[in-house]
Amino acid sequence: MKQPPLIVLALATIALTGCASPTAADRGPEAQPTRSATATTPPPVGGTEGDLVPTTAPAAEEAAAQAAVVVVETFGQPELTADAWMEAMYPVLSPKGATAYLHTDPANIPVTAVTGDPTVLTGLTATYAIVDVPTNAGVYTVTLTRDDENGAWLAERIRPKQS
Repeated sequence: MKQPPLIVLALATIALTGCASPTAADRGPEAQPTRSATATTPPPVGGTEGDLVPTTAPAAEEAAAQAAVVVVETFGQPELTADAWMEAMYPVLSPKGATAYLHTDPANIPVTAVTGDPTVLTGLTATYAIVDVPTNAGVYTVTLTRDDENGAWLAERIRPKQS
């Protein structure tokens, strides 16, 4: 016996509705996406994002400046083999930085000495800093991050200053 099209359509709608996956809103607040406590991307210079809190603490600024100097001094060793250079760099690099510099040939690095005092640029937060470091090959800009306000500053990027 052939069913009328309206009944078939109604039964199909009921059957398919029961098969649909619930949305995150249907599953309650525990299923809602949450923001990680640690931001994985840095804020724009001069601003903050998410859990990154601006700081004017002189200790944070001084620690970032000194970390940047150590990074550039470690970076500027073109006489080392690639393996020895990378081994020296690991302690001053963030995981992102270690990945970025993994295949660097130190013989191509023109820096061999820091020649002046570092300058922390605007936008310093408790976990993000950009520092200019004068060298014998010009000013180098070091982007630093750390997990929290008490962590060690680690380099994500080391590059000649952009004008």
